[in-house]
Amino acid sequence: MKKNCRASGRGARRACGAIALALVPFTLGLPWPEAALAQPGPPNATPPGLAGSAPVAPPRGIEPAELERRRQWQREIAAVRAPKAGCFTATYPSTQWREVACYKPSPHPNQPRDRGGAGPFNVGGGNHVTAQSAATIRSATGSFDSVTPATVAASGPVPGFGTAPDAFSLQINSKPSPAGSPASCAPPACNGWQQFIYSQYQGVPHPRIFIEYWLLGHGTPCPAGWSAATSTDCYKNSPAVFAPAVTAAELPFVSLTGEAGTGGAPDRVVLTTAGGTATMATSPSEIGLGASWNTVEWNVVGDCCFARVDFSPGTSITARITVNDGTGNPPACVAQGFTAETNNLDFGPAAPAASGVGPALMFMQSLPGGSLPGNCAAAVSIGDTHLRTFGGLFYDFQAAGDFVLAQVDPGFVVQARQVSGAPNWPDTSVNQAVAARLGAARVAICAVPQTRVFVDDKAVELADDGKPLALPDGGAVWRRGNAYFARGPGGDSLRAEVMATSQMRWINVGVGLGRWPTKVAGVLANAEGDANKIATRDGTVLANPFPFDELYGRFTESWRVARGESMLAACGETPGAAPAVPKRPFYAKDLDRKDRERGLAACAAAGVKGEALLEACVLDVAVIGHEAAAQVFAGLAEPAVVGRPVGGERGPWLVAVQRWWPWLLLLVVLALAALVLKRRRNAH
Repeated sequence: MKKNCRASGRGARRACGAIALALVPFTLGLPWPEAALAQPGPPNATPPGLAGSAPVAPPRGIEPAELERRRQWQREIAAVRAPKAGCFTATYPSTQWREVACYKPSPHPNQPRDRGGAGPFNVGGGNHVTAQSAATIRSATGSFDSVTPATVAASGPVPGFGTAPDAFSLQINSKPSPAGSPASCAPPACNGWQQFIYSQYQGVPHPRIFIEYWLLGHGTPCPAGWSAATSTDCYKNSPAVFAPAVTAAELPFVSLTGEAGTGGAPDRVVLTTAGGTATMATSPSEIGLGASWNTVEWNVVGDCCFARVDFSPGTSITARITVNDGTGNPPACVAQGFTAETNNLDFGPAAPAASGVGPALMFMQSLPGGSLPGNCAAAVSIGDTHLRTFGGLFYDFQAAGDFVLAQVDPGFVVQARQVSGAPNWPDTSVNQAVAARLGAARVAICAVPQTRVFVDDKAVELADDGKPLALPDGGAVWRRGNAYFARGPGGDSLRAEVMATSQMRWINVGVGLGRWPTKVAGVLANAEGDANKIATRDGTVLANPFPFDELYGRFTESWRVARGESMLAACGETPGAAPAVPKRPFYAKDLDRKDRERGLAACAAAGVKGEALLEACVLDVAVIGHEAAAQVFAGLAEPAVVGRPVGGERGPWLVAVQRWWPWLLLLVVLALAALVLKRRRNAH
């Protein structure tokens, strides 16, 4: 055995790992270490916000045209139902299933999220996004649009074997819901949960696919044929079928399909690869998922039992979950997750996007990731002050005072305090405080005179360890470095990155929504579903380019927060936060040559790209007075639309005339009246 285990190559390493696994017993008392009927849309179905990944190279020796034929075969074979119950395989180009032997079920429980712990950033462990349909889902297919770099590596824990290469699972998970059967599982205390799984190491000597069923809250003893995962939960794994080994770099050429049986038909799971192999396992429908399936979670995570799979630095993965509910409508995105397994990636930098081509939900995860926990739509207020709305509009909002950034309903409201840059930069402003209502709790983060955090107006201390402080209704607040996060019970979230230099303190704000599409209002919202439109509180729509007087008139005043309604009272009075508006638009071109050149150098060094972002970055470096202002722009995607005000670029003296014209007109009228009276007197 030692001689064989010295052999090189992936196959030899897997064989040795399988031997090691076979020699180590696994018990529930010794958990692992923590650490399609619908066709996927074509590559051009990826929304612009998720575009930009490097092209996926085809498997070695397969030309692009042949690869497309194999992808079509993957879709076709996944749609072919089993001729009978059992386990099957097929080989390209055949679309006929061939029966093979089934193997004993995996003995391992792939745990639900609330039975394990995970950090608030790593994908999985409850921090996830799901595709939700308004109709009943018949099947779902998980795939990956891209994985970069193409040589990305992954590793994860394996029981009794330490860390192994590509120790991950692929999971399509339903949302826990009242179980249809057996009768011993009585809702609401007991819920059914179903997983369609591809596992690298949950069986020896081969990877395999199978279906896992749960009765959450059932209690013991479990029904016949079920096993106890905890004192409250029971699980049951279907027979498994052997599947090909898959590396992390090969993920773009693999798809996993889960189908919920109805009318007596079995549930089934199908794995297909562009290499030309398809495998399928079927199982009697244990919990009646086909009657109520409306939400899907999909991803690559650790291989069972709270495990985390770690991808190499610089990894970026765009995942796609395609749903077949018979409608063709794009699914909604809901920020929630169900599995306890995780990966080491963060969400972002782009927000998830839904497509009617498929229909599917796509989301990005990367190292380093984005600025928020799992969210379905994101907007920012950064620098001096630049906004990017949930619809992708990038525009300046340089008024001073307290404003409503976003409001979804009474349970989620975000307010920011913008402080004027006067006297040096009177036509600019920066955020120096931000607050959010998250269900029953209010959280405020203040940047001056030093960083302070308040929960329901009471000061709290947050350690720099990412450990969440629980809020009422299931929300949480936590800190990582100089970034402070709050998340509500519905998945809505706030990020406040407190920046400090010798010249200034300011906050870069990110707002994430727990559901999209949804109705949202505020200065970070768009009107009528159009990225070129914004609206006042009473619904008056402003179209891009925005009239300067209306932008800083009715629009600004409608979203200004009255003193008695502000959630920022805990921050105290902030110098420069008195209500004010700029006298004119102010851009990088208005800077002197020295400031422009300094800003360009700092922004180029930070890697900022795109005309709109570069212009905003240059302005911020000058106004804030430090190169640190450039960093926030380096991770932003190019905006979909750039908003510009018109009518205010006429010079300070004309702006003064415009502002004071009523008084000037009155003076002119009085002067004319005096002249008329004088002439009348002279005439007499």
